[in-house]
Amino acid sequence: MRTNTPIYQRVADDLRAEIADGTRPPGSQLPTEAELQEKYAATRYTVRQGLAALVNEGLIVSRRPLGHFVREIHPMVYRPQQEFRK
Repeated sequence: MRTNTPIYQRVADDLRAEIADGTRPPGSQLPTEAELQEKYAATRYTVRQGLAALVNEGLIVSRRPLGHFVREIHPMVYRPQQEFRK
C-alpha cells in the first residue's frame, strides 16, 4: 500500500482518480469533510489539506456553506475583435 504517502495526499489522489475516471462527474458534490475524516481516520486539518490541493489544481471548487464540488470546465472560445481582422 502507500504507507509512506501522507494522508492528505492519499485523500487528494483518491478524489483525483474518481474525478478522472468519471465516478464524480462535473458539478457533483464531494463527500463532506466529516465523511472524509471518518473514511481516512484523519483530522479535519488533514482532510482540508487534501481538498485544498485539488482546489489549487483547479479540479474542484468550494461553495460555502454547501461544500466542495467538481469544477465544470467550460471551453474557451477565441473571437478576435472586428477591428483587428483584415
